[in-house]
Order: sequence, then structure tokens, then C-alpha cells
Amino acid sequence: MPMEVHVVFVNIDDDSDLAVIGQFYEISDDDEENEFLAQFQDHLPTKSGEENDYQSADLIDLAEGLEDTDRYFTYSGSLTTPACAPIVTWVVLREKAEMSAAQFKNFRDIMGNNFRPLQPLNGRVIRKH
Repeated sequence: MPMEVHVVFVNIDDDSDLAVIGQFYEISDDDEENEFLAQFQDHLPTKSGEENDYQSADLIDLAEGLEDTDRYFTYSGSLTTPACAPIVTWVVLREKAEMSAAQFKNFRDIMGNNFRPLQPLNGRVIRKH
């Protein structure tokens, strides 16, 4: 899978309680630009770690960026960045979204290969909805 977007939700009463929705993206056969991702194109940093103080008065409709939220996998897991604390309820959408090759290149140029290797299940149960 070329890219995955994580939407992170935190319980404001207890910041050690997180939920993450994972949306996989693949490159579309017709190389059509993804409208949800396109709204961020002009405001991306030029490299990983670069600060970006862009703020928009426009609200972001997350529903536009998530495909078929009725079909997903869920499990208890951990953060994907150090210290990789096991405090996350993961919801990974089964339906993949599409993006253009140019959009993928823009994100890849910034992030590189920014991913955590697959982890063993370690007794976790993955539920399919």
C-alpha cells in the first residue's frame, strides 16, 4: 500500500487514551487527484520535520477523506512512533481511497519511508466489522 493516513483522536480528560482511524490510499488507475488530499497540497512543508504555521479558517470535513466507515478492522494497539505506548484503539478502514501519482510523490518527497514495520499480534484480537 503506497500510503496510509492516520486521524488521531485524544480524550481531553486523559491524554493517554487515544483512538486512531487508519485510511489506506492507493494510486488510482486513471491518476485522478483525490479532492480531500488536494486541499492540503499548497500548504505542505517542503521536508520532514519542517514547521508549518499555516492555519485555515475553513473546517475540514474528515468524512470526505474516509472511505466506507461501516467496514473496518479494530484492535487494541500502540502508537507508531517512539515510545510506541500501547494506548491506542485502532480502527483501520477496509475500503481503500485513491490518490494520483503526483499526490503520492508530493507526500513521499516529504516523508520518505516513514513507517513502522509490521508487529506481531502478541495475543491481540482483531475484530472485523
